[in-house]
Parts: sequence; C-alpha cells; structure tokens
Amino acid sequence: SEEITAETMAKQAGLSYASFSRVFKKLMGRSFNDYLNSVRITEAERLLIATNMNITEIAGNSGFSTSSYFIKVFEKYKHTSPTQFRNNFKK
Repeated sequence: SEEITAETMAKQAGLSYASFSRVFKKLMGRSFNDYLNSVRITEAERLLIATNMNITEIAGNSGFSTSSYFIKVFEKYKHTSPTQFRNNFKK
C-alpha cells in the first residue's frame, strides 16, 4: 500500500535519488517513472480485459493516485482511452 516512487526506491537501495536514477536508466534504458508506468499500464490492460471494474477502481488497483492521471498515462502509452481499449477488446 506504500506509494512507489523513485525516491522511495532510491532510499531502499541505499542510494541518492540522482544516483538511483542514473543507474536505473543505464541498466534499463529508460527512466524509473517510465518503467513503473509501463508496468502499471500492463496491469490496467489485464484488469480492463478480465474484470468488470470501473475505470476508477482499475486506476487504484494499478497504482495510479487518480483516475484522470491514469487515463492520461494510458492514452499516452496505448493511443486510446481505457474505455475504448476495453470496448475494442470485446469486439
């Protein structure tokens, strides 16, 4: 239930935020926030397909603090809204 951020992960790794960010990007080829959002979007896709949860529930269960931010990030990664994604999958 703890919020996952680059700052909390840096602290757990015993690194400064700057060091953690630099090492993460070097190893993963992308920023921590980009990686975390992609993991969250993958989980949201699964929930959109496999459940009847509403968008607010899916946002929360995917780790997003608000449904509006979830929708914005989902559209950035998938080029469609969560509702359109669900509707297109059902067709």
